[in-house]
Amino acid sequence: MLSETQLQNAKILAEHLKVNIIEKATVKGMLYFVTDTNKQTEYDRFQRSGEYESFTEYLKWECETLEKWWEDHKTDWLIYLEENGFFVYTLPAHWGSALINADYSGCNEEDTKEINDFLEEVKPGYCVGMSEESWFSHSNDAHTLACDVAEFTFHKKH
Repeated sequence: MLSETQLQNAKILAEHLKVNIIEKATVKGMLYFVTDTNKQTEYDRFQRSGEYESFTEYLKWECETLEKWWEDHKTDWLIYLEENGFFVYTLPAHWGSALINADYSGCNEEDTKEINDFLEEVKPGYCVGMSEESWFSHSNDAHTLACDVAEFTFHKKH
């Protein structure tokens, strides 16, 4: 099941790329979106390959291939995102609700001040998502005390 944040991120990227998402699937924890511009291409590849029993099996292979590609091209992709107004920051994970939903109810005064200081200083734009994974870190992009952090994606229109 896709989270609302994942769907929102996909919609923003699809809008930017000027495509429509017509199918979505999660295979091995990786999101895969079939768009109106690539569905026939993907289906044609599946038909020509003759190696897979179903389109789902083909998509599974495609996702495994994309995972390998991502490891080799992550830096290039992050540069592409930045060139198109998307920025990723490592921030305290407990800021998620405040950054994504503007819901500060779980924040104390110190958290609220730190969030507002970060937003005022960096002016990152609109928070469109947060990584599902969090981890402990002694540092983050907001320069707060050591805590569990996550990656937050922001979009700033040019």
